[in-house]
Amino acid sequence: CRRAIKMRLHVAILPRARFDLDEAYRWAPKRAPDTARRRAERFAVKLQNLGNNPLECAVAPESRKAKREIREMLFGKRPNVYRALYVFVEQEVQVFRDIRAQRKNLTRRQIDDALDDEDPMPPS
Repeated sequence: CRRAIKMRLHVAILPRARFDLDEAYRWAPKRAPDTARRRAERFAVKLQNLGNNPLECAVAPESRKAKREIREMLFGKRPNVYRALYVFVEQEVQVFRDIRAQRKNLTRRQIDDALDDEDPMPPS
């Protein structure tokens, strides 16, 4: 049974997730810029709509490694599926990573770094 949230929550895209989104957009095929733009726009809308019912998305496997519940929103069609990973902080949904679903699950350190990071640039 899913818990219902009766009010809309604010959705914050944290710096690392913004970096991930920018990287995904730059990676898009050069031959299909319109398709890439439309996909990015649809994904941005879906991220913002998380505030309407953030509990409808599944608990992410990374929750086992973290000290808090992490949820994942899937977007796209195979083989181009992305996972937006997010947590709840007070009355806010914080999206902290946007990664391809084909990647391995994040480590606890990657989770902590993304949630604590003020700088959108990943370590080199």
